[in-house]
Amino acid sequence: MRIERVGLVGLGYIAGFHAAAVRQVSPRAQVIGLDLDRDAARRAERSGLVDTVVDDLDDLLGAEPDVVHVLTPPAAHHAMVATLVRHGIDVLVEKPLAHSPQAAADIAEAARDGGAAVGVSHNLLFAPVWQRVRALLDAGAIGLVRSVDVVTQRPVPALRSEDTRVWMLQRADNVLFEIAPHAFAQVLDLVPGMEVEAVVVGDVQQLPNGVGFVRSWDVVGRSGAVGVRLRLTFDDAFATSTVQVRGTLGQLDVDLDRSTLALTTRGTAAYDLELARQSLGQAGALARDAARRVVDVVASKAGVGSRSDPFAAGITASVAAFHRRQTRAAVDRRQSLDFATAVVELADTVAERAGIDRRAPASLERARPAPARTPTTPKPEVVVLGGTGFIGRHVVRSLARTRSVRVVARRPEAAAELFAELPVEVVQGDVSDTASVSAQIDPDTTVVDLAFSGGTTWEALAQTDLAATQRLADALASRGVRRYVYASTIAIYDAGRSGEVITERTLAGRGTVRVAPYPRMKLAAEHHLEQLQQTSGLPVVIARPGVVVGVDSEPCHWGVAAWPYTNVCVHWGTGAHPLPLVLVEDVADALVAMVDVDGIDGESFNLCADASITAADYVAALSEATGEPIRSVPRSTARWFTASLATWAVKLPGPGRVPVPSWRELAGRGFAARFDCAKAATVLGWAPEDCTAELLRRGVVEPAKAWQR
Repeated sequence: MRIERVGLVGLGYIAGFHAAAVRQVSPRAQVIGLDLDRDAARRAERSGLVDTVVDDLDDLLGAEPDVVHVLTPPAAHHAMVATLVRHGIDVLVEKPLAHSPQAAADIAEAARDGGAAVGVSHNLLFAPVWQRVRALLDAGAIGLVRSVDVVTQRPVPALRSEDTRVWMLQRADNVLFEIAPHAFAQVLDLVPGMEVEAVVVGDVQQLPNGVGFVRSWDVVGRSGAVGVRLRLTFDDAFATSTVQVRGTLGQLDVDLDRSTLALTTRGTAAYDLELARQSLGQAGALARDAARRVVDVVASKAGVGSRSDPFAAGITASVAAFHRRQTRAAVDRRQSLDFATAVVELADTVAERAGIDRRAPASLERARPAPARTPTTPKPEVVVLGGTGFIGRHVVRSLARTRSVRVVARRPEAAAELFAELPVEVVQGDVSDTASVSAQIDPDTTVVDLAFSGGTTWEALAQTDLAATQRLADALASRGVRRYVYASTIAIYDAGRSGEVITERTLAGRGTVRVAPYPRMKLAAEHHLEQLQQTSGLPVVIARPGVVVGVDSEPCHWGVAAWPYTNVCVHWGTGAHPLPLVLVEDVADALVAMVDVDGIDGESFNLCADASITAADYVAALSEATGEPIRSVPRSTARWFTASLATWAVKLPGPGRVPVPSWRELAGRGFAARFDCAKAATVLGWAPEDCTAELLRRGVVEPAKAWQR
């Protein structure tokens, strides 16, 4: 089929995978984006995720796409897919097809009426390792299938912060239509006629919105002589996705995360030798798959292969299957409406057997929060950008005690809910839109800029954060502002030299800002603001907080160590040097002082407490607070540098310029140097908490317990 225009509806996390797959499968196709969140749509267009964006469904229909990928939350699939197919447009929808069997049936009817094709992207069924599974089963490698065990154990990050804006946390059954369809599709691909016999649920977490989120589900089913056991767990334990298929002649052990497959069959050797032969066969299969995965990862990093993870590979293969159909009706069985409807029906049955009332309609909207009270002063004294972030919310609360505050937020409803008990005005605005933000600022207003996009690459940060700061500062310099308080970071320094004392006069580390995108962006913004201070008189004050901790923070702080998992940390060195920790409340107090104190324009202030807490102390306190063991691994700078150098060498042939790793940047993460923050104490009257026991309690123990709850 000829694909010239592809629509992507919903430009969230999964859209990146689909956009990459479309460009690989249909490289000449124009990609058109649609998202009800206009900010998300603009970001997608600026980043090159899509070629162009449209404002609504009518505009998308007017663009006459050949295929539309629907990537919205499952409860929104029904209306969107039905509308598109009734207009004769083929649709590839992210799993599951719908949020109820009735909605699935309605979509099928609409597709028949419109003469359009619908495919459902159960992408793990297209992962390379799963396709090998199907080939072995079809060839009769293990004889007749007798039992299937599926285990899916996944952490749900939103549960840590109880962020009920996430669709999955808005109903008790939503997780069955978000993560669980992967497992349901695997079961039904192996055992098409499975009937559910029992469902046992446990470990329920009560959320602030009244939803009881079920963390563990055990499903038992059967189809004739084939027994099925399905285990779904959503916690921070060891993440895994495995399938075991036992047959009359052998057994398949599949690990989808690691892309490994071991086939064990009966042989003719003596019993003891036969067991050894089987074990050696399993070990050999795992070793071969591991080696294949290493090659794939290296090729992917070098830019000479596609993404190596099975999730992305499965999406690419699924998109290829749908885009490269020979005829419109030739939809792959794994994407078909019949198969997708069976997955939805299985999810519905599991929910009902678990006692969940599914009669209430699924909602995509949160209850609208009560509007925040607006201050009596028509012109705010302080405008805060990034006020809903970890540090920002504490700054807003501190400022609101004594002065009128206006918060500029991309999502004003969420910000209004956050500050509902405070006399804070919330207005809509995006720092990338200079006009919308500068319109909220008067010449006698103080601006506190804590905005951060969350970008991780220099290209992304330069296009968003840095450019936005420069444009806004230029605008304010020309029209006037009382003061511009900018939040930077101590990460700009080279903190790796033991015995060195770092003050505000210490120069930035050249190796650090050369290779680390975030410090590089912050330092570039500082330089621009300092230049405006000198040339235009823009009254700038710069804050450089240390490793900020406190309630609402993520205890697995990468300023402390590297955390490949929540219970495994790798230290930046020995973990024995004191950390430049600081409580978030103390950072807020310092920023409030920067608003108030006269005569500090052009100054910068490092903000760290003077305590002796090491990274090892931090991890020990975190482990004790949660009652969970944490594997703590020291790693020398030499080992970090060697690993970084190897990664750089692999990526070098790929697209884009990759900076050579910096020894000094890696050494600096261990904080062998000491920070002297006497200037903030003297000039601002700042007195941060520096009692070791109290800093551990408020900065590590209490946040860890809140996070665990």
